[in-house]
Amino acid sequence: MAALTAPRTYAPAKIQIELPHQPCALAWVGDALVAATYDYVEAEGARVGGLCLLRDTEIAATLELRGGYSLAPRGSQLAVATADGRLALVDVTQTLAVSTVSEPKGHLFTDVVWDGPDALVVAEGDSGRVSRWRADGLVESQSWDAHAYAPGCPAEVWCVGRDAVTGLYVSGADDGLLKGWDARSPKPALSLRHGAGVTAVLCDDGS
Repeated sequence: MAALTAPRTYAPAKIQIELPHQPCALAWVGDALVAATYDYVEAEGARVGGLCLLRDTEIAATLELRGGYSLAPRGSQLAVATADGRLALVDVTQTLAVSTVSEPKGHLFTDVVWDGPDALVVAEGDSGRVSRWRADGLVESQSWDAHAYAPGCPAEVWCVGRDAVTGLYVSGADDGLLKGWDARSPKPALSLRHGAGVTAVLCDDGS
């Protein structure tokens, strides 16, 4: 018989900060912590939320983006995927300032990662698409219809990454597949099935 062990106990949180909306992602930018927040107001059919800059246990600044969903820091700049299908580049100093923002696509962007210093890769949520964007001006340069349950029935894409060893872009979705994409081909270079939806991926990005 296995020995019985006492239930674990945990110390209460020493710091608790109330945010204006539900937190979706956190990222350190220098010595500051940035939280992406998002809520869907069903009665109004509206997406709300954005970014909160946290310093010294207080909210030092906020930025409305109709819902921030995923964050990718690089230096003092933050790439943000929003709930209404936009990319934004935000400068993080003592405050939060948008330097560039794309036009909304109207569907949730669920993940964003840097692809070197000049490009970004995005998971486009329930559209089933993965796209690559030039950071200069935030212009979409390439896309894949990456995940679907059947033709015309896209599966929600939750995560993207870029593997520095193979050079492949990778994506995971509700269809239980982890796929790898070569920029030169519209078809996946690999497809690995899992027993449930793939919601996160960690790649060796070479940094």
